[in-house]
Amino acid sequence: MSRYHGHKVTITIIATTGSGLPTGERKSDFIRFMVEQVLERELSKRLRDFRVLKVMVKVM
Repeated sequence: MSRYHGHKVTITIIATTGSGLPTGERKSDFIRFMVEQVLERELSKRLRDFRVLKVMVKVM
């Protein structure tokens, strides 16, 4: 039996972006991809008993 239990954690990030990012829909896709990658990697690395199963980002 796994000692991990499923919990949904909601994180809100409000940020400004620089002019070096792509424009239009590609910008949203780029931001989503980068934030997902960083959150998944850093949470898994820094929180010992926190196994990240999936990170989903919605860019508004």
